[in-house]
Amino acid sequence: QVIVYNEQILLIEIIYRFFFFFQAEDGIRDFCLSRGLGDVYKRQSLLRKDLELLKQLIEMIFLRMLDVDDDIDDEWSRPPEGYSQDLDTDSDYANVRFGMNTIDRLIAAINYEIMLPILSLMVQQMLQQGHDWRYKHAALMALSQVGEYVENVDFIAPIVDVVTPFLLDQHPRLRYAACHCLGQIGDDMQPKFQEKYNSKCVPPLVQLMTDAIPRVQSHACAALTNIFEGSPQDYVIPYMNEALEKAFALIKDSISIVKENAMSCISAISESAKEAYISYYDISMPILFNILTTHDKKEYKQLRGQTIECITLMSYSVGIQHFAKYAKDVIQAMILIQTNSVEENDPLKSYLLSGWQRLCLLTVSYTHLR
Repeated sequence: QVIVYNEQILLIEIIYRFFFFFQAEDGIRDFCLSRGLGDVYKRQSLLRKDLELLKQLIEMIFLRMLDVDDDIDDEWSRPPEGYSQDLDTDSDYANVRFGMNTIDRLIAAINYEIMLPILSLMVQQMLQQGHDWRYKHAALMALSQVGEYVENVDFIAPIVDVVTPFLLDQHPRLRYAACHCLGQIGDDMQPKFQEKYNSKCVPPLVQLMTDAIPRVQSHACAALTNIFEGSPQDYVIPYMNEALEKAFALIKDSISIVKENAMSCISAISESAKEAYISYYDISMPILFNILTTHDKKEYKQLRGQTIECITLMSYSVGIQHFAKYAKDVIQAMILIQTNSVEENDPLKSYLLSGWQRLCLLTVSYTHLR
């Protein structure tokens, strides 16, 4: 066992030296890092005993996350119509995603009580690197992975205190990363996060819905969706009016990725607000129905699907008595889309099926009340 243990230490040290001191291609460096991590997953006790080796692995992960373009181009700031992050093959996004996923797996393998103090220390060091925004960006994205493993919501307070000011940072990639971090932790720690931190996190996120950079607008909407979705009614209502006003404006006049996430934000609010959404329902429906019937090009399939989701969620929340006057137009529009616009492996299929299910449940609930 001692021999095997020493061999594992030697292997990770070799990988560490190769990673830092040789200018290798990204694929080779990823292979080296994956090789080292593969051994960690098999022999988790190795890094629990030798924290210095654990630090070396985390350094390599952060180095990969730093490997992003220093320039912010128009394609990042304002993605083309029909853009989907799930299909994004950009190397910058791949490097950051690789790092985040790897940190997530490390926390799960090593135990968060061991990982978090080391990760927190290294994040603090990276946040102090004032000369290069990429260090702060990597630190914020790494912090987004910890919420899933922390049970006591009070432990997140220092993270919230560190991350929230970055929502107002001058650099758009740091505003984006702060949105991502708070949205992910809010989703992982529902509803305790909402109860304790909504008053601090939600107002600046709502303000970012009108950011000058569409990509940041979109991610602010996505973060609010994560925070509002499934939340108790009382944690949503205080912010509902301002958030909806901004979301409606974005749906009327913005690019597709912003419209999609604004639509998801409306869905999350209506679902959590329940009957409190009634006063907004008649305002919402004409706006959403216009999207459903006019955005019929291929690049708007995702948006149309999310619009179906939003209309049916809203209608289920407020009840059939409010949906009744829109029912004929909505059902006809959904039939038309299902008949003429759905292709093989089309994202619209799942939205239509779920939409029909909600409308059926809405009808059944009405029948039971009579």
